[in-house]
This record gives sequence, structure tokens and C-alpha cells, in this order.
Amino acid sequence: MKHSNGGLNKMTTPIVITPRVIERLANMAPEERLLMLDTLCCDEILHIERRTPLSIDDELAYMMFKMNVMNESSCYKPQ
Repeated sequence: MKHSNGGLNKMTTPIVITPRVIERLANMAPEERLLMLDTLCCDEILHIERRTPLSIDDELAYMMFKMNVMNESSCYKPQ
């Protein structure tokens, strides 16, 4: 996904890395940790194409990780 303004669009939901998210990351292998965070940054913060394509298994793990991050972050959404 590409955006005309260089990829930087206004985020609609804050992303907060909570202690629970850190705990989940700590339980991942270092390569998986980097893959999850890089993909999250590309998809949700920078809105640019992913640097690394994900395998089917990695995509499933990422979707679960993203869901957890977004659920945790929703507590911090401005009213």
C-alpha cells in the first residue's frame, strides 16, 4: 500500500507498546520480534509497503500480534 504524501498519513488510533505487548515480544525469537515490529510499523505507522513479505504462518502470527497491540492501544484512544 502506497500513499501520495510519502506514506505519512494521520494515524487514527494511537499505538501503545504496553508491558503486556513487551512480554509477548520477549517470548518470541529475535528474528520474529523484528519481523512483527517492522511489519507493524510499515502497516500502521508509516503506511508503506512492507519491507519483508510474510509467509502464511508469519502472517497469521502477525495478525494475532497486531490484534493484541491494537486492543491494548485502544485503552489510550483520545475521547
